[in-house]
Amino acid sequence: MKMDQPENAVHFKDANATAVYQHYLALKDALVSSDQETTKSAAEMLEKSLQAAKSAKKLTGQAKAVAEASTLAQQRQAFSDLSNAVIQWVKSQKMEDGQIFLEYCPMANDNTGGYWLANESEINNPYFGKMMLHCGKVAETIH
Repeated sequence: MKMDQPENAVHFKDANATAVYQHYLALKDALVSSDQETTKSAAEMLEKSLQAAKSAKKLTGQAKAVAEASTLAQQRQAFSDLSNAVIQWVKSQKMEDGQIFLEYCPMANDNTGGYWLANESEINNPYFGKMMLHCGKVAETIH
């Protein structure tokens, strides 16, 4: 294990896919922290990595929607649409290392529910941040 890589690091056969996933996690973490400015910059970085990954270019508009949202609530709503698309895309990629947890909060999006990806099974909810940090459950483990 490399010193700069966490024990639960996820790597895909395609380095661009790994970069997309890492930028997605940075975006999710910014939302968990309820940091609107960091969320905006993380979404912009994700958009750039999506453009670099040929198979993910079609998702750039959804990352851009998060970056351009003017409130944290709008960022979270756009993140929900982005997450649904990224989840399907990640499932189509070939992983080399690690596992990804598909997590779900039934109260997100006005009680219609919301999914997100994480490297750990501990729930850190990007839809509510500190207000309901651990609301949710692991719905699936992706290998």
